[in-house]
Amino acid sequence: ETSAGGSAWRVISEPSSFYGVVTFAAMVPNGDACSPSGTSRVFSVDVGNGQSQLLNDAGDIVSYIELAGVVTEHKTYSVNGVPRLIVSNDQGDVKPLKRPPLGAKLRRLNWRELPLAN
Repeated sequence: ETSAGGSAWRVISEPSSFYGVVTFAAMVPNGDACSPSGTSRVFSVDVGNGQSQLLNDAGDIVSYIELAGVVTEHKTYSVNGVPRLIVSNDQGDVKPLKRPPLGAKLRRLNWRELPLAN
């Protein structure tokens, strides 16, 4: 997909993963392709089933979240076993994005607790 100015969406930051969910951001520049300003879309996908892991403000699952500015970094943290996705942009804004709740809280397993294949 290209913008009205003919620029195309591009990924300029590293993707990240967290417990089977891969997150990445794409951006399209506003006007001059050499200008660092633009618009970003954040995608977060469960690699096991291909479903989006983002919620809009109404609580509906959406394919991506569109943000003003260029997303320069994104990171998922575990807060008491609940994943929290945080993004920052070139304008100095830091924003948490909503994710659907998990069926169970995340926890670190000891190697002895891992199920073995027969």
